Amino acid sequence: MEINVYDNKKYVSIWLTRGESRDDALRESLKPIFSQYKAKNYKVVVFESGNGDLPTLTQNLLSHNHLLKARQEADG
Repeated sequence: MEINVYDNKKYVSIWLTRGESRDDALRESLKPIFSQYKAKNYKVVVFESGNGDLPTLTQNLLSHNHLLKARQEADG
């Protein structure tokens, strides 16, 4: 698990491995972190490792974002 706090942007990122994301006790242990930062008006984001093909998924995301940008530019 990796926890990064970005005070200048008021958010916290928590990165979980595939094994950690399946660990109910570990997930339960995150609740105090959520409460602590919610009280400070921070956004807490949890990223979980997946099991997809990273290059393919990245290409799909980039293609999607490119399409969205083209649509936005076409709409003015």
